Amino acid sequence: MAKADHTGPFKEFVFEDWLREGVEGLYDELKDAKKEFNSENLCKHLRDASKEQLLAVRNFIDSAIDFIDRQEAGEKKA
Repeated sequence: MAKADHTGPFKEFVFEDWLREGVEGLYDELKDAKKEFNSENLCKHLRDASKEQLLAVRNFIDSAIDFIDRQEAGEKKA
């Protein structure tokens, strides 16, 4: 495979340069979009999602406690 030289129409591909250009471009896009980004709204949704997960775990624990109580009540009857 022929290697590109700096005198021709193509420059040599350098992965690090390509990656740096991509990250800088993404950073610029995000910086421009920041004014449209509502971080307060995002934080509220994340907090609500965390609360829902905790409520689900609480429901699971309550169900497990009820199950154990029913088993113990059944053993006492026998």
